[in-house]
Amino acid sequence: MNYVQLAERPKPRQTDDHPDTNQETPAIHQMSGWKRHLRRLNQHGAFYILLTFLALGFGQNHFMGYSLGDSLLEGLGLSAWTKRDPIGLHITFFVTLALFVPGYVLSLRRNRSRSFRTWFHIAIISFLIVYPWLSEKAVFRVNYFSAGGKTVLYYQDESSCSFRHTADEQGQGTASCKLKLANTGREKLEVTLIPVISQALKDSPPLSPNQIQLEPQTVVLEPHSITNVNPSFHNRRPAPVLNLQMIHNVGLKIEVNGEQRIWEEH
Repeated sequence: MNYVQLAERPKPRQTDDHPDTNQETPAIHQMSGWKRHLRRLNQHGAFYILLTFLALGFGQNHFMGYSLGDSLLEGLGLSAWTKRDPIGLHITFFVTLALFVPGYVLSLRRNRSRSFRTWFHIAIISFLIVYPWLSEKAVFRVNYFSAGGKTVLYYQDESSCSFRHTADEQGQGTASCKLKLANTGREKLEVTLIPVISQALKDSPPLSPNQIQLEPQTVVLEPHSITNVNPSFHNRRPAPVLNLQMIHNVGLKIEVNGEQRIWEEH
């Protein structure tokens, strides 16, 4: 009986001198709210969904014809390819695959509903289609008020050259090119162009790099514009007779106000 009475005694009234140690402060409430929010996101696989799209952004080619992963690897001093010939392996592809597969599989495991899977696949396909266009618009927007050679872009995968040497030209070969360039900045630019094609021609017939020296040509690029130019470049040095040779993804060297940039041959 005494134990019951002791259990039913009212709790002593609390004063300001002895605050309730069990009372949570607003900071603790806020922290627990963030934890609950993060836990809820984790339950739906938000991290794996994010990993999936980061992998796509890493490996998908943007409007310049190569990927962000290629640029990151080359920035670290690594090549994105084991070799440039047809049997070379694209290292960026395997890195992308290693990120994409776990992100994709675990996203579907955390969200088994049919509606999520439908929208998830629609989002992936839409990203792959829209990403090149979005990346181009983003670069134009970032460089809108900039000036100088850094604002020049070269669409290498959409450019090509045809090179011809004939016996009666006595070494005066000609490279006729179709080049796509952009000026994302605010100033009109005079750009000096020289194609980089020596590696592409060395095997048909064998040509050494010192047999190719093309005369530069100058084109004018208007501000905030994309321009297709068709210059012809004459070779200054004698070389073996060579029939018409098509070169795709041609390299290019440009110069703007003494500032040089080079896109290597692919």
